[in-house]
Amino acid sequence: MSNASPAVLLMLAMANIACLTHARAQTPVAPSQNTSPSPCTCQPARVPQPSLPAYSAARKITRVQTLADGTVITHVDTGFIARDAEGRTRSETIRINSDGSQVHTVDITDPTQNLRLYWTASPTAPKVVNLYHYGIQPAAVQPRPPVTPQPRRYYPYRSESLPPTTIEGLYVEGSRNTRTTPAGYDGNNKDIVLTTENWTSPDLRVTLRQITDDPRSGKTTIELSDIQQTVPAPALFKAPEGYEIKESKQ
Repeated sequence: MSNASPAVLLMLAMANIACLTHARAQTPVAPSQNTSPSPCTCQPARVPQPSLPAYSAARKITRVQTLADGTVITHVDTGFIARDAEGRTRSETIRINSDGSQVHTVDITDPTQNLRLYWTASPTAPKVVNLYHYGIQPAAVQPRPPVTPQPRRYYPYRSESLPPTTIEGLYVEGSRNTRTTPAGYDGNNKDIVLTTENWTSPDLRVTLRQITDDPRSGKTTIELSDIQQTVPAPALFKAPEGYEIKESKQ
């Protein structure tokens, strides 16, 4: 090999380089351990919301207040309530004033759109529906001035279950909650005991009767009747035709 000419040596060297290059090209290259996957652009799977039993019912609100001299004042409001499977609700209340006139209000909540519609339906009221949006944060929150902490008060509270029964042919479970304002907390010389009873249908997932007894304001009873377990008309959860929709703040 020592007698080979420089040209021959150069040709042999170039051949060796070509063989090494070809061998490296045929060897599989392991993927880099630092290679990060491409970001996912897919949309997250939507979790279906559980449907609620649809229903409609008449509603009656009775307020009874007994004065110190024995005078009893009774106010009765009537109305209507409905809910569809998506959780939209419509609540109507008819209140009769002392002069015999009526105030008819309608309140619709739509959790699927995070909005609320509210208006008064009467011949003299303006045909305006107030629209409220929920879940929208204010542009800026003003800092609140510092508040001097007040000593915490303890209000005795007790909750108990009541024997189940039936209301409007539906099985209901009852509970009674008792909250006591001890003497001296609000200038009272005796304890003030507030009780609330709730009777709820687990199948319908609705409270059919609620009784609140507060010696300061009287007894309030909210009860449903004429319960229909059918799907309400979709138009019940929309603003009525001929009404102006006005954006309102919460």
